[in-house]
Amino acid sequence: RVVRALRKDGEVFAIELSVNEIRVGALRQFVGVLRDVTFQQRSERQARESEAKFRALFEYAGDAMFLVEADGRIADANPAACARLGYSRQELQQKRVPEIDSSESARRFRERAAQLEQGGELLFEAEHVTRDGVVIPVEIQARAFEHAGRRVVLSIARDIRERKRQEQALRNSQQTKRAVLDASTESVLLLD
Repeated sequence: RVVRALRKDGEVFAIELSVNEIRVGALRQFVGVLRDVTFQQRSERQARESEAKFRALFEYAGDAMFLVEADGRIADANPAACARLGYSRQELQQKRVPEIDSSESARRFRERAAQLEQGGELLFEAEHVTRDGVVIPVEIQARAFEHAGRRVVLSIARDIRERKRQEQALRNSQQTKRAVLDASTESVLLLD
């Protein structure tokens, strides 16, 4: 049982008190053990606060986040991941990563898992597929770490559809300029 105690300097601290009865013949005695549990309680409180911070970041992040087991099973997914892919959290927890990837991305799953195992961190592009079959290009930042005694990967998947559209528009613009220049019979001077 944990009780409060008072130090000489007036500081209140927590102790664990354990009392046992010992009988020796007709003699009845008690043995008590006191253990300062201040550090243990502080550590437990800090762990709870850290878990709460992680959970808040996970739940409210704008990017899709997945906690993935070593075998590729999705242990958890945040609301952004559920909304983007069109699955409930429970449905995603029944899937493995290759099941939400395009066929090309799914083929590279084992290779990327091996790279993560070696380096612990990986940044790459992939494609996720929604419940409705829409392919979404994503940039994934993945980091492996120990959690609850097992190795897991936190994957943050950023939707890069807009970036891909802008890159394609830039390529189209450059191709158009090149075609105009190549077709021109006059000298052209470009000033910036």
